Parts: sequence; C-alpha cells; structure tokens
Amino acid sequence: MADTECVLGLDLGTSGLKGTLLRHDGRVVATASAEYEFDSPHSGWAQIDAAKWELAARSVVGRLRQLAPDAQIEAVGIDGQMHGVLLVDERGEAIAPALLWPDTRALAEVEMWRTLAPHLKSALANPLGPGMAGPLLLWAAGHWPDQYRSAHRFLSPKDWLRTRLIPDVLVTDASDASATLLWDVVNNGWHRELAAELGIRASLFPEIRPSSSVAGRLDAATAASWSLPAGIPVSVGCGDVAATLTAINTGSAALSIIVGSGVQALVADITPAATAHPTFHSFRSATGSYFGMAAPLNGGLALRRVRDLLAMEWSEIYESPYLSIPNDEAVFLPYFAGERIPALTHASNAGWQGMGLSTSREMLAATAVEGMLFGLRRAIDQLPGHAGLIQMVGGGSKHHGIRQLAANVLGHPVAGRRIENATALGAALIAGKIAGWPAVVIDEDEALLSQPEPSTRIEGRFARFQEASDRVVAQVANEGTTR
Repeated sequence: MADTECVLGLDLGTSGLKGTLLRHDGRVVATASAEYEFDSPHSGWAQIDAAKWELAARSVVGRLRQLAPDAQIEAVGIDGQMHGVLLVDERGEAIAPALLWPDTRALAEVEMWRTLAPHLKSALANPLGPGMAGPLLLWAAGHWPDQYRSAHRFLSPKDWLRTRLIPDVLVTDASDASATLLWDVVNNGWHRELAAELGIRASLFPEIRPSSSVAGRLDAATAASWSLPAGIPVSVGCGDVAATLTAINTGSAALSIIVGSGVQALVADITPAATAHPTFHSFRSATGSYFGMAAPLNGGLALRRVRDLLAMEWSEIYESPYLSIPNDEAVFLPYFAGERIPALTHASNAGWQGMGLSTSREMLAATAVEGMLFGLRRAIDQLPGHAGLIQMVGGGSKHHGIRQLAANVLGHPVAGRRIENATALGAALIAGKIAGWPAVVIDEDEALLSQPEPSTRIEGRFARFQEASDRVVAQVANEGTTR
C-alpha cells in the first residue's frame, strides 16, 4: 500500500466533531476538529439543530484535506454520541431538533417504563434514564405530535450524519440500538412487544446492520460537495463508546475509563442477563459482543461548565491543586445534567458545598476534578469483575496528576493511554475494515502508569461527597412523593 492511502474516521460528539486520517501502518496522518454548542431553552433540556453537525463535519473534512492534500481517502467510518433521537422524513431530513443524552425532559415518560410488566422490563437489562432514546421518543409523541406523526424513522446522531453522505439509507447498528431502552437483550433485537405496550410506533425503528458493513458508496455529486473521492464506501458505524473500545482494545486492563463530555467505565465481553433491577448498562459493541458500562452523566461536560464559570483554560484545570485538597475544603457535586447512577438525581443540583473565606478559584477547580472522579467511583462500584489495572483515555489522562488522583480515588493502578482522539480513531479502524485493509496495529508508545497511594484524606472527602450526594437524592425522592 502507498503511504498516501488513508481512511477517514468521523466522531460526532456532544460538543464537537473530530476527524482522523489513518494510514494502514497505524500512523495518524492528520486530525482536525470543530466545536458547537447544544441548546437548552428550558432547564434540563439538551437539543440541537442537526445542521450544525453537517457544517462541523464539512469543516473538519475540509481542514483534513488542507493538512494532508496528497491523502488518498479509501473509506469513511462514522461514530457518534449515543442515546440521541432525530425524527426524519423518507430522505433522512430532520423534521425536529435532535434530542440529546443530557436531556431530562422525559422524566414522566421514564415512569411508564417503571410500571411495565416484569418480563418486558427485565429484557431491557439496563437502568432507566430520561436521556435515552425511548423516553425521548415517547416525549416527542406527546409534545411534538405533528412531527411524530409525519416521521418516517427515528435515527441516532451518527446515523443522521451518515445520511448527509449516503442519502436514503436510514439504518442503524446494534451498539446504538441497544442503548435506546427499546432493545431486547434476550432476543437481540428491537423490543416490539414493549413498543406496543407503550404506544410507540415500531415502524419508526430503523433496520439493524453490522457496524463494520458498508452503508453505501459516495455518488459523484455528493463526493464533489464534500471534496471526497466518488465511489468510496461509508460504514454503518457505531456509538461513540463502541468506537473507543475498538481503538483501545482492552487487552490486560480489567476496566476502561473514557472521559469525554460524559464519562464511561467499561467492562468488555460480558454476558447480559435479563433483570428487572440492573445496576449497570449492557450494550452491544461494534463486533457484536456485549460490554458492561457504568456511565455518570457528568464527566467532561461538568468540568467544561466549571471551566466556563471560572474563566479558566483546560491547562489551569489540569494543573489545579487536586492532589492536595485540605480535609475541610468544599466538596463539589457535578450534577449539572442530573444523574442516573447509582440513583436518580435531577438537573440543577450541581455546586460546591462547604466553601469558606479561604476557598480560592484554583481550589474550586481542584475540587471539581475530584468531584468528577468521586462520581465515577460511585458508578464503578455497580460494575462486576473490575478489580485490577484500569486504563484511562481522554479527559487529561496523559497528565500525571489526573492519573494519580484517579488511582488514589479508585484504589487501583491507572494506565493513561497515549492514543489521541481514540473515538475518531475507532471510526477510522472500522473504515479500514470496509476498505478491505488487513488488521491495523495502532502506533502507540508505552502506556503511562500511576500506582494508587492509599489516603485517609481521600476516604474522608469521599465520605463527605457521598453524604452530600445522598442528601440530594433523598430530596429528589421526597419531591417525587409529595407531588
């Protein structure tokens, strides 16, 4: 293969889109990104005009073309943020704003899932959350009746972006479908009996295809408008977590942590079990196996909000004194987007508790990093079989201090992977498969390892975090019983 032969991976995230050009020898040729903001017209809402995604994608592809003008792109792979809902017409045109995973408007609809017959709810094998596609779709049925009635399909974010390249192919893959609360883990397919019980139109469900299959090939007009070669294949693709797992290949790690807008803790290759009271998510991977996931809603999204509030750069956040927070300093609850693990917490319950006259701006940043990791620890406690080495990707994991604090909080050695843009890289690896390439070995230096340093200070602060979080959960529960 020539050195100029590449594949393109596009990662449609919550706050930005990233692109990677990957060579067959595992070397990344170029990367580019474009940011955007989602809208929150009411408290707890998270939606976006999908046109922003297409503009970002075109900008990223154009930038990659400038950075690597000689690159011969042979295939395109796509991944995207999970759980989102877009109502589309027969051509894949969005007929309403895209509803996103941090959204909590569907709290009432989630209660309908709670009252389902045990055999229906057990087959979901997933904790319930208002930001998942099923409840959001049911909310749309009640609040956007005209759009819901006229919709031809509902799509996840990456599936909609793919229609900008391959029109008329309104399909999805099992990694996204299994994260909707409309998926039957027992029968590995759409849960049509549940849909009928809830009054959701099963005709809206897109066809399921393998993540690493070809959705279609670029026609000449579309290729020209994107400055891409005509005739190259575009993948069906997968959810962002599945794409990241494809890139990092868990290896000897017992647990993988991905810090992005959200934060996910993952255990690979599990056997999902039908249960009415699941403590973690069971989702399909890009290869068809299942992985277990504990996913606090407030990861990088919460830190980004803190960064904006404190008017700090990311470097200042990562260099804040989080390894030496005094015992009596404020604790931070990162629940800007609400929370679902280990218990339901509504949005607008974020903030610092216990601030004093000596609390500095730098200490507010430090306790925010600590609070994000404390929230992650609470979620990880719900996962099975996670003792041992933890690998960490994104969210400053290459910074020694972040890794060290994570190791201290979680009580296990933490390896920071040097892989850049792992999720977009996973999409590129899928593109390599549909291009017919041999297996690609990613070019990566040795992982960065941090050993845990047991600390009574950390345990004491975690206990305070637990108490403060439990008070918020109890308050939410009391509000529910007094309505």
